[in-house]
Amino acid sequence: MLVLAIAYLWLGNILGMNLRPVLLMLDKLKEWVMLDIYLVGIAVASIKVQDYAFLQPGIGLLAFISLVVLSILTLIHLNVEQLWERFYPPAPRHAPGCQSAGLPRVPLYWLC
Repeated sequence: MLVLAIAYLWLGNILGMNLRPVLLMLDKLKEWVMLDIYLVGIAVASIKVQDYAFLQPGIGLLAFISLVVLSILTLIHLNVEQLWERFYPPAPRHAPGCQSAGLPRVPLYWLC
C-alpha cells in the first residue's frame, strides 16, 4: 500500500487527480507499516524450525531485507504535512483594510 500510495501521489500530481484521500491514508498508514517486526518474526521462526528442516538464506530473504530497509528509510523521510502544503497550499491571507473593502489591490508600501 505504501508503494502504491507514493506512486499515486507522483502520477496523480502529473495528471491533476484528487490527492486528498491518499494523503489522508498515508497519515494512517505510517502507523501500521511494521515490516521490521515481520523481519524479527522470520528470524524467530527460522530458529524454531531449524530443528525440523534445513534452512538456507536465499534471494528472497535478501529481497525482503532490502524492502524493509528501503521502507524504513522512506517512512523516516516521508513528511505528510509537507505533502499537504505542497499539493494543497493554504490560501494567501490578505492584509486587512482596503483589500477586504473591495478596493483595487495596491502594494502596501504605496499606502505608507
